[in-house]
Amino acid sequence: MVGIILAATALMRARTAQGASAWALFLILMPKVAFFPYLVFGARSFSGYIVKRKSSASELDDVWKEFTRFFDSRRIFKKAETPLVCAFEKLADTPFVGARSVRLLRNAETFDVLKATLKEAKHSICFQYYTIHDDQIGRELQVILRERARAGIKVRVLYDSVGSRALTRRYVRELRGDGVEVHSFASTRFRILKPRFQMNFRNHRKLVMVDAKEPGVAGKIFVGGLNVGDEYLSRDPKIGFWRDTHLLIEGDPSIQGLQSFIADWYWSTREKISFSASEAMDQGASASSKAQSELQPGKIPVLVLATGAVGLDGSAILAVLNAIHSSKKRIWLTTPYLVPPDQIISALQLAALRGVDVRVFVSKKSDHRIAKLASFPFFEQLLPFGVRIFQFLPGFMHQKVISVDDDLCYVGSTNLDNRSLRLNFEIGAWIQDRAFAAQVEAMLLDDLRQSEEVFLKQIQKTGLFHRLQSGVARLFGPIL
Repeated sequence: MVGIILAATALMRARTAQGASAWALFLILMPKVAFFPYLVFGARSFSGYIVKRKSSASELDDVWKEFTRFFDSRRIFKKAETPLVCAFEKLADTPFVGARSVRLLRNAETFDVLKATLKEAKHSICFQYYTIHDDQIGRELQVILRERARAGIKVRVLYDSVGSRALTRRYVRELRGDGVEVHSFASTRFRILKPRFQMNFRNHRKLVMVDAKEPGVAGKIFVGGLNVGDEYLSRDPKIGFWRDTHLLIEGDPSIQGLQSFIADWYWSTREKISFSASEAMDQGASASSKAQSELQPGKIPVLVLATGAVGLDGSAILAVLNAIHSSKKRIWLTTPYLVPPDQIISALQLAALRGVDVRVFVSKKSDHRIAKLASFPFFEQLLPFGVRIFQFLPGFMHQKVISVDDDLCYVGSTNLDNRSLRLNFEIGAWIQDRAFAAQVEAMLLDDLRQSEEVFLKQIQKTGLFHRLQSGVARLFGPIL
């Protein structure tokens, strides 16, 4: 009876028909097994959460007006926007702006650059991650954040309460002891009234801004796939080599990252972080000529896109679909978990039928067995249409990268699964620039040389038990 009641609840509350049917089937067939997973992954009312998040965002209307004024003055595409750019800007509710530089970071290199940039901070640091571990790299970054705070720099740290559930109280206490403001992001402000381990609406963003709004300083922003933990430096023997990609962007895109951080910070703390368009554009008379030259709009078009359960419905999935449908020559996608919604599968099939070079890079090794099993049926859907699939061999590939034709690419936190595309809060950067796109293409070609191609005959020859496991795992694709 309890299973039937919860199944009815799932049908009323789930965001998609696929998610509703998956939960209802699970709860009716295996109510005792499904009870706790449903409380953790599926019990949250989507509509109720959206109302609360939108109400929270509306309380920042005065701040959003300042951001709009700033971006209107800094948009890089003034006229004759392409349909691709137009759709991206409407999804983001912000325009492409100019970056002074975009640096592609691979693997452990990311942390070397991050530490050096944090040490150079002059005014402020916003430090946000889904996962922060109290381990060697976590400690190294903590020491820098504490030192910067003692030096009088405003340091704010935000972490997800589920993704960082192993973070020690001592780690947080030591940060606060040196003046760092630290808070956790929860899916509700009233955790006592809701399941403590609620997995929906997690903040999966990996975002660092340094001096993002300060007069006379060109802000810097980090976005990408790496969290804070030793495993991301390939120090976990169970996982082995960790393949990931991150970005360091300098210039106006840092303000787009700041806008996302302000919304998350306000939700978590009720504290408004102020923003002045005039100050950010350094219109005061006190700035030096050097600072004025630093703040001239950059030339590399970048759109930092923050997606989640607030804003236009399905903005993350629509952004990916926009890229796929616009592709004429090539679209390559990398993801650790290939458990995509049907819309993504159909778009990739159509792109391949149009003659587009469609390649999907996944990891042969996985840290999520069910997601790994669930991916095989999707291989069978894509391969007959000419989509090529490659499995990365040296270790676990965690990067989230999209390369489109010769001039567009994405690097961020979004996986090609329902949770990332529909429920989690994600962030990444779309860059429209031929020179940078060539760097991304070269990086992916290097990954390709370390990968093996998957062929349809291989999938069809897999054993009956493995195919049965994959079929069952796929049933839960909408809730993975």
